[in-house]
Amino acid sequence: MHSQTVTKKTLKSQTSLASTVFSILDSRIQFLEYQINAQFAPQNQSSKNHLTAYEKLMAFYEKTSGALKLLQILKEWVRADNASTIFHLLQDDEYLNYSETQLERKIRIKAFDFA
Repeated sequence: MHSQTVTKKTLKSQTSLASTVFSILDSRIQFLEYQINAQFAPQNQSSKNHLTAYEKLMAFYEKTSGALKLLQILKEWVRADNASTIFHLLQDDEYLNYSETQLERKIRIKAFDFA
């Protein structure tokens, strides 16, 4: 009987963590989308040196769109049983150290390990 109570509490805390992680991911995605939209707003684009402005804009876009893709992969794979793994990847932006393929493979393996 005691083990059922512990299992129920563990499942509830995993579900709660998954919900929290999902919210964190959603916030970060919204913030990056906001930054991208703000950067591309006409008032933020200088007309003095178009080439330099364009290069800066493209570097910014490449950096933020890459992070955005990685966050979307994490968001897609959030499950109660792998929420702690994703949470740890979010700490110190560790997820940025992976390619899209590596990150998805890492999360998918963790999700299937618990299935």
